[in-house]
Amino acid sequence: MKCDPVNEHDQERRRYSRVAVNRTGCLYTDDEKQYFAKIRDLSIGGACIKGKSSLSPGLRCQLELQENGRHSSQVIRLSAQIVRKNYDELALKFIDMDKESYMFLQTVLLYHVDDPLTIVSEFQDEFSNTPLSASC
Repeated sequence: MKCDPVNEHDQERRRYSRVAVNRTGCLYTDDEKQYFAKIRDLSIGGACIKGKSSLSPGLRCQLELQENGRHSSQVIRLSAQIVRKNYDELALKFIDMDKESYMFLQTVLLYHVDDPLTIVSEFQDEFSNTPLSASC
């Protein structure tokens, strides 16, 4: 079953290109419950998480991604809101992230996308609407 939004989320779904990834992460709720997450796809604006869950749409959460390299490792947390749930997937909309997390997310997307030019323009559009653009 695909992670396809219904009605009010259709416009948001089309806003950013989805990039298929084979990553894992952790999903934390406000009460600090932790859920292992298999990430099906990412965009600059959200993610689709595979797995059955008792979490409900509207709930705010944190998606934690880890990158373990040869010489360093990095952990980022992206503030998100669950916008949809179906049988075995959750759709997340990112609502806040710091500059390092934003740059890390861009790097992950560029690494996994077939045509980097399609999403680079999305970065520029999104970046121009954030407070980060004032520092560049």
